[in-house]
Amino acid sequence: MLRRRLNSAALLLALLGLGCGEPSRPDGVGEIAVFGYLYVGETIDTTNAIVVRRVGPADRYYDRGQAEVSGALVVLKPFGAPPETLTMFRPGHYVAPDLVSAASSAMT
Repeated sequence: MLRRRLNSAALLLALLGLGCGEPSRPDGVGEIAVFGYLYVGETIDTTNAIVVRRVGPADRYYDRGQAEVSGALVVLKPFGAPPETLTMFRPGHYVAPDLVSAASSAMT
């Protein structure tokens, strides 16, 4: 009886010991995400700017200030018109106050 309890306790400790390592984490790829809405007939100004941020691993602290991408080259290509380069008005936020959206399917 004592031997059975010792074997059970040893097996339990062995199983618990297998799970006590460093947990595996996904590698941070450091991808860039672009967020924004183009409204027909409206400019892309400070109220509806295009936002560019880095995406981090889900299991780590996320600081929006550090995730915002400064100095990015953000270009909209309206159909049948020359490309329009957006300007940064604050880190991660890009505007084109002179560009008026024609139609949602006319931009790429």
